This record gives sequence, C-alpha cells and structure tokens, in this order.
Amino acid sequence: MNRFEFHPVGQGLFYTGSLMHGTYQFVFDCGTENKQNYVNDCIDNYVKSFLYDKEKPIIDFVVISHLHKDHFSGLMYLLHKAKVNKIYLPYLGENNDVIRATLALSIFQEQNDQGTEYNVQNNISLFYFMCGLYGVDESRDFIRYRELVAYIRNDEKLNNNRNVVYAAEKFDVGYKNNPYWQFNLIQSRVYGKKLNQLYELLDSFFDKFKSKDLISIILNNKDALNELRGIYESIFGKGNALNLTSILLVHFPIYSNAVSICPYNNGLHYFENYIKNHYYRHYCCDFNDYFYRMKVSNSVVSILTSDAMLDSVITSKINHIKGERENLILQIPHHGSKDNWDAILKNNIESNIYIIPFGYGNRHKHPSSYTIDSLIDDRKEFYCVNQKDKYLYFID
Repeated sequence: MNRFEFHPVGQGLFYTGSLMHGTYQFVFDCGTENKQNYVNDCIDNYVKSFLYDKEKPIIDFVVISHLHKDHFSGLMYLLHKAKVNKIYLPYLGENNDVIRATLALSIFQEQNDQGTEYNVQNNISLFYFMCGLYGVDESRDFIRYRELVAYIRNDEKLNNNRNVVYAAEKFDVGYKNNPYWQFNLIQSRVYGKKLNQLYELLDSFFDKFKSKDLISIILNNKDALNELRGIYESIFGKGNALNLTSILLVHFPIYSNAVSICPYNNGLHYFENYIKNHYYRHYCCDFNDYFYRMKVSNSVVSILTSDAMLDSVITSKINHIKGERENLILQIPHHGSKDNWDAILKNNIESNIYIIPFGYGNRHKHPSSYTIDSLIDDRKEFYCVNQKDKYLYFID
C-alpha cells in the first residue's frame, strides 16, 4: 500500500508520500504562512504515522520547491523530528550575495494575514538555517546540514532566448533491483544575463548600507526590504519571481493496474458550502458518504506543481514523463491563482482530480473565483486543502 497526503497547513504546502508499506518516505514542501503550529502539528502526526520503531524515522528525500517561506518554514522542525537523507533545493547560482538576499526577502517579509505569527527571532534562526543549507558562511550551527543538499543538474536545456534553463532528473526506487516507483523532478530557473544584472544591483545595495550584514540592514532600516524587493522586480517584473523557478515533482508506479482510494472527508463538503456562500453557485456533485474509489487500467500519475507557472517546455516534459498514463491527480499551482490556472488551460493539461491547497482568509485572496468558476463550469472534480481539511489518497 502506498499512501499520499496533502496536510492541512493553511496557506502553504506540506505533502508526504509513503511507499511500500512505509519503507520509503518522501516529502514535497514543508511550510505555512499561517500559524507555525499548523505545520509543526502536521509534522508530529506524520512522524507518528511511521510503521517501524526507530529513534528517528528516516525520510529518504525532501523537495523544497522554491524559496517562499510558506513552502519551507517547517523544514528545520522536520529535520529535528526525523532523519532526512537528501534535500533538493532550488538552484540559485554560485553568488553568496544572491543566495542571502533571496532568503532574506522571502523570510523577513512580515505577513499580515489573520492568525499569522511574526516572530523576528524565529525568522533570524530560519534565515541562518537556510543559509547553512546553501553553504554560505552565516552560521556554523546549521552548516552540518549542507551535505544533505542536492540540486537538479541533469538534462539541462536552454530556451530560445537563453534567459531560462530547464533541468530535469529521474530516478526509480524499488525492492532490490526491481524498480517499483518513478520520480521526476523538473525545474525552470533564471539563467545568465538576468543573474548578472542582479549581482550588479545587489552590489550597489550593499554599498549604500556600507555592510553585507543583511540581518542588521533589515532590522535597522525599515525600507531595506522594500528596496530589496524593488531590485528583484526591476529585473524579473512585478509579482512572484521566485514562483517561476519552482521545482515540480511527477511520480507514479512503474507498473499499471493501480487503484486510487480517496477518503470522503477531504474538504469537498466544505467547498460546496463555500461556493453557496461566496459564489452563489452549487457544485453539482454526488457526495459519497464513504469514500471515492477510482479503478483504472493504467498508473495514477501525481503531479505536484507547488507555485510553478507552467509553460510549453514544462508541459512537454510532463507529457513525455507520463506517456500513455491518462489518470492524473494534479495540484493546481499557486493556491488556485488565476494566472497559474490560465497556464494550465493554455497548455491543455487535463486531470481526473484537482487539488487546491490554500489558507482561510489569506491576504492573496486565493483561490481565485475565476479558477473555481472554471472548474465548476467544466464539471471538474476538485478538492481543497486548508487549515481544517486534508486530502489523502492511496495507490495500490
């Protein structure tokens, strides 16, 4: 039995997979923008679910899709609770200033969402921890984790204007020499000219403050983060530049004849009421009081997109990876954002089941009503994950 779960962390993402009756474990993203205890409690429950007795349970790999805090704020706690063999991080180039500035911009942007905790000391610890993972010389307390970090470097290809590099990596796991499950990592990332522009602007930023101590700059200059954000936007445009370089994970059983079982208490009832109250529409669906069972003649492919903006190159890679497998479970990127959903429609990515992770009352107003209306109008089957509702499924 293989178990997969989108955990109820609110505005963020924490997805776990357990293969071969719990003998192989993996995690995709581990964070929240809401109260930190949402993700910490989910981590505790996840670790308790391990079926074998060890001092620290083993997680074979963790993927952090991109460097927005709501996707990695629980990583330090996860490493405290379990032994992790490998951590995939987004590649940020070789310039330490860029790595520090990117992490600072992500971690120290104070959130104003309802129920959000903002703790300066916790953010400082998280900043040093992430710097330790990336191997920059900020703190020796966390540098020991550096040996766990890996980047997606295989099969790199440039697009036509040479501004973006696409990297992909594939590996199988199984019993002894018998492959059982396939994992595919895909990432697009900024390359070349734009990175050089960023280096130059950051040099001017540090010269202005006569220091490279980002913690001191941020804590002592209230406009420093806005300036840092302005630097990124001047190169990558307004919006969420870090989202554009999200790592995607596509995974599935190598052999066919899978059965996917989705328990009923996965938020669909909640969304029926949400639509009634907020959109004055009703999602006409046959609510099953026991569970949903999908019997298929081919493997179920799980596509985890995080906050990625899917384009034609990534779509072609996904299509190549899944091959003839037509039964998909797709996480809608960026918490149901209109632009990200439009990209799915534009690239004709069809799925049997759609998952939208988001948090109640988030300041971004996710998911977009446009996305929801589109799903309803096309009679798509979709489920929501938030502070209260999880989504759990099995592939056997």
